[in-house]
Amino acid sequence: MLTVGVDPGVDGAAVALRWDGPFAVPVHVARFANHYHPRPRARAHERQAEMVRAVADVFRAVRATLGEIPGPRIVAVEAAAGRPGQAQIAQGANAGIAAAFAFGLDADRYEVIDPAAWTRHLGLHGEPGARKTTLTALRLSWLRSRHPRVADFVGDHDGLIDAACIALYAREMPV
Repeated sequence: MLTVGVDPGVDGAAVALRWDGPFAVPVHVARFANHYHPRPRARAHERQAEMVRAVADVFRAVRATLGEIPGPRIVAVEAAAGRPGQAQIAQGANAGIAAAFAFGLDADRYEVIDPAAWTRHLGLHGEPGARKTTLTALRLSWLRSRHPRVADFVGDHDGLIDAACIALYAREMPV
């Protein structure tokens, strides 16, 4: 089984995991920020080509290993949430790009998931009004305790942590 999680935010990421029984083995990760260097006040559409490259890197790496990974392929993309101060256009565009790549991968299942669904299911929603740094620490701690190989692979970047959690959730998503 292969699961791919995509956090489509401006500082988002994509993570692909291969499953050996109950254990997740990282296949590839890409941070959008590694592919572009935003200028102050750069518009979302000016960064889009670089974000496409980041998502394409993950799906290209996954495609190269498909013969080695038996079982279904599931791609889960976090729905763009309209939070103040974030680029909703970029989030929506990144989600659309991930969908296109998912179909190019011949994914058996493609899901757009609500952020509250995966955080609640994994017990990672935190307290109401919790700061992003607090949530990131909670999610990284959870990853380290349950999937240390994945935690080591993604490091402490919040987009990678969220994308990894989304990929983990994809395996347990209700049908």
